[in-house]
Amino acid sequence: MSKIIKEPLLHFFLIGAGLFGVYHILNPRQGPPGEITVSAQKIAELAAIWQMQWNRPPTEEELDEIIRNFLQEEILYREALELGLDQNDILVRRRLAQKLQFILEDKIEIKDPTDEELKAFYDANRDNYKEPTRLTFQQVAVLHQPGAERKATEILRALRQQPWDSPHILGVNRTAVPEKWELSTREEIERVFGSGFSDKLLTADLNTWIGPLSSGLGFHLIKVEEIQRDAWLPFETIRSRVEADWREYQKTQAWNAQIQRMASRYSIRIEKEEWLKSCSGEK
Repeated sequence: MSKIIKEPLLHFFLIGAGLFGVYHILNPRQGPPGEITVSAQKIAELAAIWQMQWNRPPTEEELDEIIRNFLQEEILYREALELGLDQNDILVRRRLAQKLQFILEDKIEIKDPTDEELKAFYDANRDNYKEPTRLTFQQVAVLHQPGAERKATEILRALRQQPWDSPHILGVNRTAVPEKWELSTREEIERVFGSGFSDKLLTADLNTWIGPLSSGLGFHLIKVEEIQRDAWLPFETIRSRVEADWREYQKTQAWNAQIQRMASRYSIRIEKEEWLKSCSGEK
């Protein structure tokens, strides 16, 4: 093998192949390069794009420059394809896939639904059309510190003894957490006070201070003023929303079917298990 590697004739062929490759890149082939036509329609498109960007049509000189730039781009594009520069390029791959997806999605036609179809869709997806539970409440906070729970209990006693115009001033180490919450959902409440906090508010008597309730911030004294329980939204009041959802669902179904049809043309092999084994060190 080492004898072959040292063979001068092999060196000659390798150097020649390298020079040919460099020459091919620096000197595009002189044979028939194929025709490039900048059509009147393309020029109209380029001029329209210019007008959208600058709010006026291009001058003749500007139009010539636009055409020159387009022509240069077209030549570079063709040469790049010939050199295979589009291969294994994730940006080119993604852009081509997106472009085809846009074209195919535009061709999907969704017929107008009947009321029966929309009502059936509404019934099958009722959870999407439920107005969530909402609560309005005030809170006085005593943030974490030594004796915080005892202090919160003292404040609760004071709140229950007499009405306060501004009960929040009794809080200790008050934070940016709102003192008044208006028709907030359980999700919004628990995002601040933690999981399960809203359950305690839902069982509270209205307009009565309760607590101390613990959260990641400290202890809270709460007065729930209003609870609006979750409720289904009547079909008649949200028909347009149901129709929009139905159309989106139909479009997604049609798109998935399109992908399945295209996928059926390929023999697909996914080596996920092999990859997982290689990650775990298995052989």
